[in-house]
Amino acid sequence: MDQYRYILQKKGKKLICPDCGKKTFVPFVDTATGEQLPDDFGRCDREVNCAYFLSPYKEGFTVPTANGYHYPRPAKERPKMPTFVKVDLLKQTRKAYDENNFVIWLNQHFDPGIANQLITRYHIGTSNHWPGATIFWQIDTQGRVRSGKIMLYNPATGRRVKHEKYTYINWVHSVLKLKDFELKQCLFGEHLLKQYPASPVAIVESEKTAIIASVYLTRFVWLAAGSLSNLTVEKCQPLAGRKVYLFPDLNGYDKWQEKANQISKLMPGTLFKISNFLQIKAPEADKQKGLDLADYLIRFDYKEFIKSGGEKSEKSEPEKTTFNNKQANLSDTINGNKTAIIEKNDIKTTCFNSNESGAENSKRRIFTPLWDIAELGNCFNGIPLPSEPLKINRYTTINDVRKIIDSHIETLKNNNGNHI
Repeated sequence: MDQYRYILQKKGKKLICPDCGKKTFVPFVDTATGEQLPDDFGRCDREVNCAYFLSPYKEGFTVPTANGYHYPRPAKERPKMPTFVKVDLLKQTRKAYDENNFVIWLNQHFDPGIANQLITRYHIGTSNHWPGATIFWQIDTQGRVRSGKIMLYNPATGRRVKHEKYTYINWVHSVLKLKDFELKQCLFGEHLLKQYPASPVAIVESEKTAIIASVYLTRFVWLAAGSLSNLTVEKCQPLAGRKVYLFPDLNGYDKWQEKANQISKLMPGTLFKISNFLQIKAPEADKQKGLDLADYLIRFDYKEFIKSGGEKSEKSEPEKTTFNNKQANLSDTINGNKTAIIEKNDIKTTCFNSNESGAENSKRRIFTPLWDIAELGNCFNGIPLPSEPLKINRYTTINDVRKIIDSHIETLKNNNGNHI
């Protein structure tokens, strides 16, 4: 890890941003003296609506020395190894879901069985740090728990609770005050990559969006970067060789497009594609709110959505509007005006290879949701199986029942549940 003379202040009150005037400004401090740099050096936390950032390194800030002025360079140091949280701690949080605001909201939108599958699949935990708080555990491909992000949601709206002076975001290792803990984040949901090695990957910003999208668009392994700025080359290393689709929040397209180009150059053989259909078609009001994919998906009955492959459900009857001469299938109502947001053809263009025929796309929609395959495997793991050879008929005998079951489940995973 690089050690810099000047770093962004880690603790302390935020200041007034010199650009947007909001109290969201984090200043740079001099680690040698502990003093704050001039007021214009720092970063505004409003990444989308302001994005002000002035670095003392890039802008040539200098400090006086005995020999004149000195431009501080980072001193190289051996990288620190990440610290991990014990799995037992994760297991202890898998309870009290009737007090977990986010899970309460999930049960309002999905059948209890689906909500339970999501809890199991993403290891959603409950925290008592704030009443009703949720833990989104970060588990890497080797099953190691990096830490858990604690967040507070409104059980009625499903939106994060925000306060002008408090973010309601914390980390398990910080709350427990684990000594010398070195956090190195991974993508939320990364543990699913090993479970579904042949499935395409979709990345969104928030953990909530990944969980919701996994219900509607089950062809993908849905992961979350955690925020707009958290999509990094280091985090994407486990995606090497896979097809990756990025679905940024509204107004996050340009930053993620730049990041996708950067990662693609550093990871040859890994296909990164970015979806812009929300950015193109969303009304300005939605852009100001910074809505994301999940905000549109939850307006539709997930059973009808899956059944029709992205068609509008019966509970939503928007006007038939067109965009680029294509029929709109997913729409939004803003102040009584029905505006096309997402089309089935847009989804196909973004989510499927452009050279796939309509028949192939149709076939791909005949799938078993990924979590059903996982639950099937868990089901067989809990059932006593014959240890002796099992005779099926005069000509067929299964010598190893467990091996046959594991083989068939692995085939289902590799083909994403499609008919083969």
